[in-house]
Order: sequence, then structure tokens, then C-alpha cells
Amino acid sequence: MQFESLLTSIRSQLGRPVRVAIDTSCLPKHYILYLIGLSFENSLVSEMQLFYAEGLYSPVHLGANGNEGSNAYRFSMGEWRPLAIPYFEGELALENKSRIVASLGFETLEARKFIRTYQADKYAVILPFPSHSPEYEEIGTRDGEMLARELDVPETEIYHCPAGSASNMARLLDTELKTPKGFSDTLMSLGTKPHAVGMGVHALINKRATVICRVPAQYPENETAATGSSWVFRIQDRSSLDLTLETSAFAELA
Repeated sequence: MQFESLLTSIRSQLGRPVRVAIDTSCLPKHYILYLIGLSFENSLVSEMQLFYAEGLYSPVHLGANGNEGSNAYRFSMGEWRPLAIPYFEGELALENKSRIVASLGFETLEARKFIRTYQADKYAVILPFPSHSPEYEEIGTRDGEMLARELDVPETEIYHCPAGSASNMARLLDTELKTPKGFSDTLMSLGTKPHAVGMGVHALINKRATVICRVPAQYPENETAATGSSWVFRIQDRSSLDLTLETSAFAELA
């Protein structure tokens, strides 16, 4: 409500859509996606620049809330609950079959339980390949492929996308992952923030897509340093929300 009130007030004072810049580095993915939907669907914003600084993550020692005595990359604790993002709730078509397209990160055990509750007819998973640490890529690929096997996802439905590229994610969804005929898509943003931005841009254009995030019971306290790598994603509304993936309308700078 505070976000909406602030943007609406400034838009009203200026008498035109505004340009905004948002540091998403410490902002949960569901807030980022909500702001994208709110801003463009209501013509509050003409251009949005999203800054993202990549984090240098450390394993979290798990106790009662995880595997006793083990270390893992964890960004949440406890059970996940689903959150459908306002403005990206898709269109209900009861006659259609359901497909889940999930962007994954490190927390594949929790993701598996979360995805299975939806009992979809078809699955596709998107795995990141980070540029900062070979270990990140190794863990993400290994665990993601294991999850895909448990969900009976064929190899042809396992995709890879640069972890820091929102534009590659948006293009992947709009090309290789086009919604099959007779299906409705649920996009699960369980991976990186740039992947979430790409899903948001895709959903702005493709109104049938539903976007879902997870909200954990709690977040572990953990100091996160910056890797030194950062990106700026620019989403530009050129005319009545006629968004495209052309450089002039959607771009990213590393």
C-alpha cells in the first residue's frame, strides 16, 4: 500500500507517468514483481531502472530447521507458502491443462515440495549458470537436474539461462518455452532476481501467464558481501504499455 500510494501521488502531482530507479539487491522477488505490474499496468511509470548487485553467498549451518549438522546455501527457513503476484494472475481457463515453468536456484529440496503441491500436467525447469563461482553452477545444475528427474521432467524440458540476465529469461519464455496449445502456464520464480524480472516482463506482454513466488516462514540472518558484479535492467513503456523486448524498450547493462 505504501508503494502504491507513493507512486500514485507522484504521478498525480506531475500529471504524467514517472521514471523510477529501484535498488533490488535486498528487495524480495515478490515486491519486485509487484512493482513491475503495478507501475506499468496502471500507467504510473514510463521507465523503470532496476539495479541489482550480485551477492557473495556463504553456506548456512543447518540445525533443527534443516539437516542436522550440515551446511548448505539457504535463503529461507521453514515451510513455503505460495503468493500469486497481483497484476500477474493470468486468465482462468478450466478446459486447459496446466504447465509449471520453474526458475530454480539452490533450494531445490523446498522447491520440489512446493512444485509438487500443484500437480501439474507438464513441467519445465530453468537452471541458472552463474558467472561468479563455478561452485554455484555445479550445485545449481546438479540439484536442479535431480529435481527434474523426480518430477519426471524430460531432458528436452530442462533449460539453462544466465543467472544475471533478465532479457535472456524473457526471450527464453517467449521463444523456446511458448505456452503449448491447450495449456495454461504458471511461472514459478524460485531462482535469481534477474530471472524474476524477466518473468515479469514476459507476463506484462503475455497476459495469460500466472506468476507465483514463495514466501518462507522466515529468512535466516546472514551477512552477504557483494561480488563486485552488478546489472541495471531498464523497462521502458513506449506507448500505452506496448512493451517489446527490443533494446530500446528492455535492456540490461552489466
